[in-house]
Amino acid sequence: MKALRFLIITLLVIASFVPVSCNKGPIQYTFEGTITESVSQSAAEGVEILLYQKLVNNGVASNSFSFATSTTSDIGGNYLMAINREKVTAFRLEFEKTNYFPVKIEVSSADITTENPNEFSEELEAISWVNFQLKNTFPEDTDHFKLITQTFREDCEGCAVNAVADFYGPLDTSFTYATTAGEYVKFIYVNVTESTSTFDSIYTTPFETIVYPIIY
Repeated sequence: MKALRFLIITLLVIASFVPVSCNKGPIQYTFEGTITESVSQSAAEGVEILLYQKLVNNGVASNSFSFATSTTSDIGGNYLMAINREKVTAFRLEFEKTNYFPVKIEVSSADITTENPNEFSEELEAISWVNFQLKNTFPEDTDHFKLITQTFREDCEGCAVNAVADFYGPLDTSFTYATTAGEYVKFIYVNVTESTSTFDSIYTTPFETIVYPIIY
């Protein structure tokens, strides 16, 4: 019995000097932030955040982004996501929500750290639509009409180009432009034939289509 007790004590002493291996998890990139919306400045819940990366395979850097992971913002507009570290040259973050203009950010991997969370907080701009309805009630082939958009959002799907649009002859048409909500858009329309012009502006209500008829 004494021999058994001596053996157990000896084993415990030996075990106390044996180093315990620490199984660390993989090194990761972590991304976090808070998303707000532009009109109310409140937290934007349910925003989809997608992360893409340009990988380096066999020493060759890819020219295109590949999907890495995604998440959605919580009730406070906050998000958090992490991916295992790989050899990459760049990251792209995309923020998307229905009826908001999407946001895309590209950043070099040299600016991303594995030591601390990388913060990317964004403000999403709500979409509004303006529907112009143009009609010439007594058309003639020589009629000439101009619509000049001035402060509409540009360079996006469904957006306007702030320029002069000319219309000739009979006219009965409508078209819709997407633009940033919570602002005033300005425009001028000119009946060249009658030598009259009108300047006007519209407040763009979030998520709504404002109909603006022009009958001449």
